Amino acid sequence: MTRIDVAPNAANGLRVPSQIAVDRPQTVRRLKLGPTIGRLDGEAMLAVHRSLAVFLGLA
Repeated sequence: MTRIDVAPNAANGLRVPSQIAVDRPQTVRRLKLGPTIGRLDGEAMLAVHRSLAVFLGLA
């Protein structure tokens, strides 16, 4: 529940299967960010929101 699998596709810009580590949130300075490589679909973002809520004790 704390790791969300994301398969590569043209929309998200990933090249290999990846995971979102909901149990390891961290901040990143804007200066360290590069260009946008893609976007997650609504279903994956909903899974991220739900997992974060549970992990942070908000649900």
